[in-house]
Amino acid sequence: ATMMATYFAGKWLTKPLNILREKLKTTNFLEQTEPINIQWSDELGMLIKAYNQMLGTLEQSKSALRKSEKEKAWREAAQQVAHEIKNPLTPMKLTLQRMSNRITLKKAKPKELEIPLQSVLDQVETLNSIASSFSEFAKMPTPVTAREEMHVIIRNAIELFSADKELDIKLQLADRKVYSMVDSKLFSRMLNNLILNAKQSIREIQEIIKVEISTEVDQFLTIKIKDNGIGIDSEIAERVFIPKFTTKEHGSGIGLAMTKHGIENMGGKISFTSVVNEGTMFIIEMPFID
Repeated sequence: ATMMATYFAGKWLTKPLNILREKLKTTNFLEQTEPINIQWSDELGMLIKAYNQMLGTLEQSKSALRKSEKEKAWREAAQQVAHEIKNPLTPMKLTLQRMSNRITLKKAKPKELEIPLQSVLDQVETLNSIASSFSEFAKMPTPVTAREEMHVIIRNAIELFSADKELDIKLQLADRKVYSMVDSKLFSRMLNNLILNAKQSIREIQEIIKVEISTEVDQFLTIKIKDNGIGIDSEIAERVFIPKFTTKEHGSGIGLAMTKHGIENMGGKISFTSVVNEGTMFIIEMPFID
């Protein structure tokens, strides 16, 4: 009887310790961990209370980190916009000053004003393009997720490029259906961004860009988008996902920033590897539902 009592007393005392040990194993900084809802007296109760308080502090820290990361991203975006706006403003100011002086001195003929006027209009269009890009980034929608078959989304996304003679797209998809919680329209847009990015990596005129899209299913659904383009120089690799808001020859500079933002909002990750003059491969990892 004494042994039985000792056994059950031991079980009774070790139960909360076992629960606490299991909880500590699953506590992490990425996902929310539920507190322990067991009332216990004495030192074990104090230990459980301390653990639950620690969870509350952890949640506050995560929230503060998310906010600071968001603010940091917006500071970087604002700095980029300010930088890009300064570029056209300086020549605009100088051109308008010269035009003003010539008109004041009555030396300006209408024909002579055509070229500088067109230059100012071009710079205004540049400013308008920068503002539109920034607005598009700011209005990027929050994903509305649902259970979606990922291979269907990939096939639908590349359908847009089926008539594009500058692209040769090959699919190598895992031989099974894979479901994830995603916003299908947003995910399709992001795949389109990556394919357009590959198309813009052309090295020579008349070159056909080869894009290989493959999927693997392990702990995550891995989507690889590989091209044979010009590649990404290691000097700018760290800044690839920072919004640039440029109006340079190839796009607005925000496609990859928006893609990263959207994929992370749906619980995924994106990275890339690249070799100059050989090509680039973007790698997306998405959690999936069995």
